[in-house]
Amino acid sequence: MIVAQVTQKDNGLLDRIRSITNKYQATIEVGYDARSMYKHPIGARRDPNPDPISMKDLAQNHEEGRGVPARPFMQPALDANRRKYGLMVKANITPIFRRKKTLQRSWNELGLVAIEDIRSYMKVRGNFKPLAEETIYRKQGSTPLLDTGQLREKLQFKVK
Repeated sequence: MIVAQVTQKDNGLLDRIRSITNKYQATIEVGYDARSMYKHPIGARRDPNPDPISMKDLAQNHEEGRGVPARPFMQPALDANRRKYGLMVKANITPIFRRKKTLQRSWNELGLVAIEDIRSYMKVRGNFKPLAEETIYRKQGSTPLLDTGQLREKLQFKVK
């Protein structure tokens, strides 16, 4: 009869895995600060005293079609890249365990990629309903969601 004795040595990796996975629950919120206001462009073809609107409300109006035709740009962009985000998270696990990257840095990188994906969708990939003739005249352009660039530029993320 052969008897073997197996001894498991813990080099701290199991404790590291446990400590990281306990903290590994986070949400990345991509959107607009409710306090950030849309700055109406000044132009001869525009209402001289437009109603103030927050960036969050303006984006929601376009996303859901409130008062304008629906031109969703956030959810479709995120949905189209969901697989990429999963692969990014998976690729970051080993560097986090090896202490080459922090969890916070990993989440921040993911948030920045999500913002760029939304911006790209707005600019290139969005198949939006064409603007009304009146809107084209007022904007002096025919590209939906690209008037002043504020919707693209004020997009931000938060890790919670």
